[in-house]
Amino acid sequence: DELDRAYAETSPGNREAALDHISKSILPSDIPRALAHLATRPGMSGVESPLFRELASKWGESDPNAAVAWANGLSDASAQRAALLGVLNGWTHVSPEAAASYAATLPAGDLQDAAVIQVIKEWSFSDARGAASWVSTFPESKLRDKAVEPIIFWGQGQCPAAIADMLDAIGSAELTEKYGATLASIWLSRDAAAARLWIGRSTLPSEVKQRLLRRADEEK
Repeated sequence: DELDRAYAETSPGNREAALDHISKSILPSDIPRALAHLATRPGMSGVESPLFRELASKWGESDPNAAVAWANGLSDASAQRAALLGVLNGWTHVSPEAAASYAATLPAGDLQDAAVIQVIKEWSFSDARGAASWVSTFPESKLRDKAVEPIIFWGQGQCPAAIADMLDAIGSAELTEKYGATLASIWLSRDAAAARLWIGRSTLPSEVKQRLLRRADEEK
C-alpha cells in the first residue's frame, strides 16, 4: 500500500521523497514482499526503478543466498537480470570474493558479463587490489578488457603497484600501452624507484618510457 501511495503521488518531488523514505526505513523482513510487488509494476515504477535496485542491493547485503534464489526464480528475463545485478551490488559490499565466485558460475553470455562487471565496479571502489587480483586470472576476452577499466580508474590512485602487477599478469601489450603511461605518471609521484623499475621492464614503447623518465627527472 505504501508503495502504491508513493507512486500515486502527482508531485515528482513528493513521489521521490516517499520512495526515499521507503528505501531508508523498510524492515529487512519486508524487502522480499516489496520487491515482489515492484516486479508486478510496469517500467520505471517496477523493475526498472532505482528503488527496485536499491532494495535488491539491501537484500544482497543481508541475505545473499535467499536473494539470489529469489532473483533466479523470476520468470521474466529483464526482471531476473535487474534483480540479480542489484543483489550482487549489495553482496559485493559485504563479501566481494563470494559475489565474484557466484558471478563466475553463471552460464557464459550477456548476463554473466553484466554480473562480473557489476561485481568488479563495486569491488574496485573499496578494494582495487582484490579486484585486480581476480581479473588477473581472466582469459583473454572482451570481458577481461572491459573489466580492467574500473580497476584502472579506482586502483591507479589506490595501489599503482597492484595495477602494474595486474597488467603484467595479463600480458597484453595493447592494455599496457593504453593504461601504462598514466599509471606510471601517478606511480612516479608516489614511489619513483619502484615506478622506474616497472617502466624499464614494461612493454611500453621506448619513446613513452623516455618521456616518462625525462619528465620525472625534470620534476625532481
